[in-house]
Amino acid sequence: MYKIFIKECPALQQLTDLFNRQLEFECSLVLEHIWKLAENPRPLDCRRIATTEGWRIYVLDYRIIYIIYDRDKIIIVLDISPRVNCDAQG
Repeated sequence: MYKIFIKECPALQQLTDLFNRQLEFECSLVLEHIWKLAENPRPLDCRRIATTEGWRIYVLDYRIIYIIYDRDKIIIVLDISPRVNCDAQG
């Protein structure tokens, strides 16, 4: 089982924003998918990001970007972005 760490900024800020906007369903679903990464860091719907060592999954309208450190059994969630914002950036 992997340990999950959520980087304080911007990933944690995005989760806080979801919760503050009272989007509890979206927030809980995003968190659920993040915690599932602890058991399976590379689910079927994950994709490797070509320009970095990161991985990404989509949950609803959000893209979760994370890095896997297999040797240490650690996952660091770097970013949780709405698809509109992240797709426009590349």
